[in-house]
Amino acid sequence: MDYRRYVLGSTSEQMIIEPSLADRAMIATLNKPIVVLPGEEIKVFISTPLWMTILVPQRKVPIADIPF
Repeated sequence: MDYRRYVLGSTSEQMIIEPSLADRAMIATLNKPIVVLPGEEIKVFISTPLWMTILVPQRKVPIADIPF
């Protein structure tokens, strides 16, 4: 496991850890092509990896975005 240390100019009483989506584009490809006939509609469900965002209230920018 990769460990990191983050240094701030001042201490904070509170740290917020929340789930988030990736901060970059995700591309999904199919094993086999799908043909959608004219006039038909489909719903495609795609799962994406969950990320963890670490914040402190005094900063506008997250301290870290870590993929799981």
